[in-house]
Amino acid sequence: MRPVIRQAVLSASLIALAMLLSIVCLWIVSGRITRPLNELKNQMNIFGASPGDFGDSYSDSKDEAVSLGRSFVRLKNRLLNREEALQNARAQNMGNLVQQLRGSYFYFHLTSSGIISYVSPSIVSVLGLSVEEFFGDIQKFLTESVINDSFKGILNHSPKGVWQETFELEMCHKDGSIRCIEVSCAGHSNKGGLTGSAPKQKVHSIECMGNDITHRVRDTEKFKALIAGSPDAIVITDSSGVINLVNSRVEDLFRYHECDLLGLPLALLIDPECRSELALLKKLEPGSDNVESHCLDATLSRGFDRYGHGFPIEISSNVLTTADGLIISIVFRDITQRKQIEGELLKAKETAEKASQAKSLFLSHISHELRTPLNGVLGYAQLLLTDSDIPAKYRESLSSLEACGLHLLTMINDILDITKIESGIVRSHLAPFNLQVTLDMVFANVREVANAKG
Repeated sequence: MRPVIRQAVLSASLIALAMLLSIVCLWIVSGRITRPLNELKNQMNIFGASPGDFGDSYSDSKDEAVSLGRSFVRLKNRLLNREEALQNARAQNMGNLVQQLRGSYFYFHLTSSGIISYVSPSIVSVLGLSVEEFFGDIQKFLTESVINDSFKGILNHSPKGVWQETFELEMCHKDGSIRCIEVSCAGHSNKGGLTGSAPKQKVHSIECMGNDITHRVRDTEKFKALIAGSPDAIVITDSSGVINLVNSRVEDLFRYHECDLLGLPLALLIDPECRSELALLKKLEPGSDNVESHCLDATLSRGFDRYGHGFPIEISSNVLTTADGLIISIVFRDITQRKQIEGELLKAKETAEKASQAKSLFLSHISHELRTPLNGVLGYAQLLLTDSDIPAKYRESLSSLEACGLHLLTMINDILDITKIESGIVRSHLAPFNLQVTLDMVFANVREVANAKG
């Protein structure tokens, strides 16, 4: 029995010693494990505690797991508060900067659901609303225009990750008018794994800068309306000759749809046989010397429509300098009808010239036919006047006959002179003459008619 008891005591002693050694080892190991955790907890409590909050930092040190969890929560809240404070400070600074900008700018923050969280005081000068009035859902300040649909889609779908995009929106002014606002947006997501560990988080906030471009949009609309209402075909190209804008007259003249022409070269509208002669089709380099060659004034060429038909056109163009570079404004005028009228006028002119030549030829012939018998009458009258046996009363009649014949001869000569005038070969001849003789000749022609009328 005694050896058995001794063996039992020895075994119990060994077990007790092993348990003691295990407890000592566990105590040493747990101390080494909990010491850095306590240090981490203390540092997290110090970093995450608010002013005046240090007295409570170690109150829960008996339960290390719970204490460490609370420290993590405290640190997370502190980081979130700091991030929010930084965002508010950034918003305030951006708002102050916007106040100093020239133009109609305002700065605002949105949550991922489109709720306004901050707006700069400059909102008053843009939309007439105070900071207190510009609150709540941003969509209540938007019109129902389709131009706002893309922005509303962004708010409704809450895009992930960091993104930037610019929108043109129609927003309501306090006075009821519509303002066109260019809004540049930047979406920011949470960082650091505060709310999750996914690589792409939902957007936490949207930072926006608004610029009132109402006047620019209205001017653009007026410009497009002027182009659209022009009776001539107008094409706007860039410096490379690529079509950027056309009006409805281009569609009527060249029979292309507007969407078919945008982005295509201008040479498409010019007859292939005339393309090499038109400097307007060459690329315009900024600062080059060929700007003048792209400024045309009623230059004649030939157009080329969608179905391959050529027709005469008149081209006028001008080079304009914009913020986006050089553009070329080109006016096409269909001169088909004018060419037809010019052809008809030319034909009428040729016909009139032929008729004038025939008239001149007729007058020259008829004047000779009239002059021949008239010369015979004058000759006989002059012969009778040389006879001294002619009584005085007959001599006076013969003198009148001679005077009338000479007057008629003068008229015939005048007809020939008119023919010369029409042909452009008349010449002035200055010579003295007896006015009394001319008057006596006129009186002799009209004396008998006057006597007959009493």
